[in-house]
Amino acid sequence: MLNYETQWMDRDAIVYSTYEAGKRLNRLKARYGLIDPKAADAVEARIEGAVRMMKEIDRIMAIPEGGERERLLDLFFEKDPPVDTYSLSTVCEKRELEWPTRFIRMNIFKIVKTILTRRQSNVRDPSSAASAKDSARR
Repeated sequence: MLNYETQWMDRDAIVYSTYEAGKRLNRLKARYGLIDPKAADAVEARIEGAVRMMKEIDRIMAIPEGGERERLLDLFFEKDPPVDTYSLSTVCEKRELEWPTRFIRMNIFKIVKTILTRRQSNVRDPSSAASAKDSARR
């Protein structure tokens, strides 16, 4: 779920550009054989369906609050395929996100050593650093 926007892009622009980037990445993966054409077609169809769904919801929500809007929303959520269809694996297949190696091929000793000897991060929260400087100035 998207719950932010930037100075340059509102939520809709972020969502649409994310879907467009997903479509382009999907096409590249298909072109270079990283996914088969059938999977690429399925991903493209889900992305296009998600975009159509968002536009339809935006159109309905633009109607002044009242009976007509509620009726259209009820009809929309009763559609087949269900809205949930477009929220699962929209821009890629779930299996693409799985780790490609077997557990046995990982170097367990290095992983354990790294966890046990982990140092504190050298990345600091800028807001806490600024407040520490302000406190020191007072």
